[in-house]
Amino acid sequence: MIAIQKTSQIHGAVVASGALAVNVLGEGQKSIAKAFFKAPAGEEGRFGEYRYEPGPGTGAPLLTDVPAWLEARVTDRVERGDHTVFVAEVVSAGVRDAAAKPLLLSDTPWNYGG
Repeated sequence: MIAIQKTSQIHGAVVASGALAVNVLGEGQKSIAKAFFKAPAGEEGRFGEYRYEPGPGTGAPLLTDVPAWLEARVTDRVERGDHTVFVAEVVSAGVRDAAAKPLLLSDTPWNYGG
């Protein structure tokens, strides 16, 4: 499951498509995370300066320069406050760099209070 703020651009995309992707960033990829604090301009195959490809299971966008990813189909959703909790079933996953360590929130100067 994943909670997404209702006013975000990605919320509308998940509702419309019924699918989502989770791109797992590596410990040295803070710049990618920061680029998505606001939705980067999207064009065919790119979000800003970052390339993506459609996922094999749902077509959800998978960043090509991250060490791992998963994609899922939404099976249910719960509306609470300013977020929607999407319950989803993983339909596909991949690892591009098995040796990579993930970027953890605790390794950044950021925090998320929901």
